Amino acid sequence: TNDSGADDISGLFFNVGTSVVTYTAFDPSGNSTSCSFPIQVDDVEAPTIACPQSPQTRGTGDDNLGLYDCAYTTQGTEFDYTNVDDNCAVDTFFHNQSGAASAQTLDGFVFGLGTTQVVWTVIDESNNSSTCVFTVNIEDNEAPDFQGTCLPDTTISSTLTSCDALFVWTTPVAIDNCQLVSTTEEAIDPAGNNIAVFANSSSTRQAMFPAGTSTVTYVATDAAGNSTTCEFEVTVTNSGSGPIAICLNAPDIILDAN
Repeated sequence: TNDSGADDISGLFFNVGTSVVTYTAFDPSGNSTSCSFPIQVDDVEAPTIACPQSPQTRGTGDDNLGLYDCAYTTQGTEFDYTNVDDNCAVDTFFHNQSGAASAQTLDGFVFGLGTTQVVWTVIDESNNSSTCVFTVNIEDNEAPDFQGTCLPDTTISSTLTSCDALFVWTTPVAIDNCQLVSTTEEAIDPAGNNIAVFANSSSTRQAMFPAGTSTVTYVATDAAGNSTTCEFEVTVTNSGSGPIAICLNAPDIILDAN
């Protein structure tokens, strides 16, 4: 045979591609004849690729970027394939997320709220391919924010004619990184009773507060059930008033010396 000098090629390894095998026969007089045939070796073994365990769950605030957005920004290679191998040679690999800066990594890719399926594909030089699949689940783990609009504790004085005092305040306003669902309002007096609160304008509220310390509470809740509480105290003192003496229009009384 060509290249081997053997009359039996059993156990001989052939590389991918086409090899020509030639057999030559000789007689005692030195006469010879040959025959040849090709051997075609094709790579039909698909490469292998491994993905992170599924599902991968992150919170909107877990990227620690301070963006307060309704998304998660991928950190490094956390959502890239974990291993690629092939019996011959890998040609390329890529993911299925359009909009990423690179098809070969998800570093910096922004995943929106909810579940996204990630597919990684590897192709070898013979065009064999394999895929692996996992899901990325992004949850809203950031509570609403009152943005510093929650009032400080306040002390006011009652009037000369009442133990109660009127207090007007700017309504605390909450925002949320995803979806704010509700903001509740409650005012409780020192005895634990509800205080009626009314609108003073489109942005202010008002109520009559009794003597002592009352508590006003706002609770903002988002669609994921995260909530934030804004609470402040209103203390009413009577330091601005005291008892009032009222003189009657009585007649003068004249007493004698006795």
